[in-house]
Amino acid sequence: MLLSDKLIQLRRSRGMSQEDLANEIGVSRQSVSKWEGAQAVPDLDKLVKIADFFGVSTDYLLKEELGEHIETQPKEPLPPEEKINFEQAKAALHSVKANASWWAFAVCLCILSPITLFVMLAFAELGSVSESVAVGVGVCVLIAIVAVAVGIFVWAGLKDGQYEQIKNGELRLDPQAEEYVSQLQAQTRRTFSAYFVIGVCLCVLSPIPLLVAAFMENAFLTMLMLGVLLMIVAVGVALFVHAGVQKECMDKLQRSGKATEVKKRADKIKETVSSVYWLIATAVYFVWSFSFDAWGASWVVWPVAAVLFGLISTVMGIWLGNDE
Repeated sequence: MLLSDKLIQLRRSRGMSQEDLANEIGVSRQSVSKWEGAQAVPDLDKLVKIADFFGVSTDYLLKEELGEHIETQPKEPLPPEEKINFEQAKAALHSVKANASWWAFAVCLCILSPITLFVMLAFAELGSVSESVAVGVGVCVLIAIVAVAVGIFVWAGLKDGQYEQIKNGELRLDPQAEEYVSQLQAQTRRTFSAYFVIGVCLCVLSPIPLLVAAFMENAFLTMLMLGVLLMIVAVGVALFVHAGVQKECMDKLQRSGKATEVKKRADKIKETVSSVYWLIATAVYFVWSFSFDAWGASWVVWPVAAVLFGLISTVMGIWLGNDE
């Protein structure tokens, strides 16, 4: 057994990441990655620190024939076919990025679905069409748009299935893939934060067009501004979805092979709660809008749902002991 394989085996027997081991030894994470990738060998003082930390001898680390005698009895490494290599990690993240755009687009369609109804009602106010025709056409278009959105959700979900094991953290990253995911996380952290901040700001500012129209006391303009309001909310929520889906996948990949069963169950609970939450939010929006003809007020469901979802996610993280 090579030194690189022994380091991987010992580190994983403690449930440690490369960064954790680097901190213990007093080196950079890149150094540990190179050691485990057989691209470099630690110098003598680092070997002594590694041996002392794991409770093994330097002979064990340096001599291949002693590979079976491990005092700490670490877990056997997974066979190569059960590890995520660089190409697999890259392909999974590329697929998630593409699917995140489709998820965001489908959410936008759901939020924007009543716009045709608002426009038709605006023209009904001018007498261009009858109110019954306006409602009929608007509702038909709304249902058609929602049907397209549901189709996209199903299609995107099926595409996600091919990388389910990788994205759920069930397989381990090899050293090159682990370094790639870590670098990508660092590069996108600010971008994702910006998406979340912009999304919140857009949701908060979305009522402004409607308020301006209300001050002007123009029914036609008010109906049109309802459409503008929904467009702004749709963009804000889409930013949440686009960034959130990608961030979640990278977080799971980063701890692939290291997540405990408790963390895996916690992730599953969070995913289920998230899916049910947004289905309920959508149902509340449509029931409120249709049952009470409250299209002018029901838009508030989306910004409120977005803010509450952030609070719920935080509470779940604390309650389930998930330190993401």
